[in-house]
Parts: sequence; structure tokens; C-alpha cells
Amino acid sequence: MSKKDSNMYYGVGIATLLLGVFLFMTFWLMYFGFACLLLGATIIILSKKNWKYKFAAIALPVGFVLFAISSSLARPEIYLIPEGFKGSIYVVFDQEKGQAKEYDGLRRIYRIPETGVLFTQFERNEGVLNQKFFFVTKAGERKEIGVLDVRDYNDETTINPRPTEPPRDSLAVFNPGQMGKLSMSNEDEEMSYTALTVGTYSEIERLNYLDPSYIDSLKKEKEN
Repeated sequence: MSKKDSNMYYGVGIATLLLGVFLFMTFWLMYFGFACLLLGATIIILSKKNWKYKFAAIALPVGFVLFAISSSLARPEIYLIPEGFKGSIYVVFDQEKGQAKEYDGLRRIYRIPETGVLFTQFERNEGVLNQKFFFVTKAGERKEIGVLDVRDYNDETTINPRPTEPPRDSLAVFNPGQMGKLSMSNEDEEMSYTALTVGTYSEIERLNYLDPSYIDSLKKEKEN
């Protein structure tokens, strides 16, 4: 390969990498962005440029994309829920007198009390969620709970009914990842929370809400 051809390969490779970064940042064209990054890196490697120039040209855009991906991921979480629990679960963040931070490897652990409301010292966990849910017996044994979506079921508003749907009596986690803020009495600041519901599809409508006054009373009880 001549020096001119090598420079052309190098230039085309850099342009393809930059296109890949642009497509990645548009989100809905993310997969095309990954393809361009791979193609651009391959073209640069095929050029006859010095390896330090190859490395710099590839490392900068690829490093930016990897950093962006890692920054968009929330810290993985484990919810430990009392066996047989049904109802709404609220995790209220940034509580000085809340449950101490606890990890299982890289995963946060939320030990949900019988009340369904956990006050934790963890800060709000934002980004793409990676969650696992377990029922925990009094002996400490864990049984993983599945996650279902109410949109998996047909109802009177369904335009295109699904030919199959999960069993309506399946006990599962519904609506995980709901985020919001709570205003407590005698407090100027709002408290961040995440919520989910444990139950069957037929029970969700009556289980998926806790009155803020109930959460407020639990907070006062904990602080006294």
C-alpha cells in the first residue's frame, strides 16, 4: 500500500469513526453508530500509519462512546422483599437516618421492611436500570420474583389484542423503576423515591399506591 493510499485509508477511517459517534449520540441510530465505529477502526488498522496514530484515532472516539454508555447505566440493584408481601414498595433516598448502604458485589441491596417503605442512605439511582427482585424467608432464603408489564395483558382499551398473555394470577413485580418526589410535612425539601408494585395483574390497580401521609408517619416514627 502506497503512502497516499495509507493516508486515504486513515482519513476515511477517522471520518467513519466520527460518523459512528454522531449516529451513536442520536440514540435511535445507535446500532448504525456501533457498525460505523467497527468499520472505521478496521479501516484505520488496515492503513500503514504508525501504531501510535492508529491507537489515538481509535481510542478517542471509542473511549468517548464507552464512557457515555457507562455513565448512562444506573448502579445494579437487588430488592429483598419479605416472603408473601403484596402491595406497593417505595424506596426513599438520601435519608440520614435511613438504612445504611449495603452491597452484594457491585449491586446495591434494598432490604424492604414489612411496611413496604424503605428509607435508605443511598442517593437516587438514575440511568438504565438493572434490577433483581427476591422474596426472602425468615431463614434468609431467596426466591427470585419475575417482572411483568401491564401492557402484556389485554383489556377494554387494547386495540390489537395479543393472542397470548401471561397468567393473570402470576405473582410478580409490576411497574419497577417509577421515579418521583414526595413532599413531607414540616419539610421544605422534597424527597426522591422509586416505586414498584408486587401482586397479580388483577390486584395491581388497588395495590399500586401509598398515601404520602402514610409514608410521612413512618418517617416520623423512624426519627423518634
